[in-house]
Amino acid sequence: MILQNAYNILAHVGICNTKAQFSRDWLGASPSYFTSMEARQRQPNMMALMGLAARLELLVDRLAADPRYHEQYGLLERLLDALWDDMRARALAAAPKCRAAGAVPVRSDPHATVVAG
Repeated sequence: MILQNAYNILAHVGICNTKAQFSRDWLGASPSYFTSMEARQRQPNMMALMGLAARLELLVDRLAADPRYHEQYGLLERLLDALWDDMRARALAAAPKCRAAGAVPVRSDPHATVVAG
């Protein structure tokens, strides 16, 4: 689960001390959100994942310029990549399928022209 991985990495690098803190400060949710997701074996909502990604991007950008944090930077950058991959996969899985193989709508209006890709 991507949240468990994120929590473990943030705890490992000393940024996050408790699951409640992770829920509140990194996911922008109630203190019990993460433990609830774990207990129910549910996927987090996309807003929580987007909040986590945005906060991680800010942190990764700050650490990139400081050689003292090279190891932490690498761990957090890989976590951020995995997080984006997870969100992309979930978004694509939820998207309606186009009738023509490889067809992609050009515009977002309901009468959009479709172009084969």
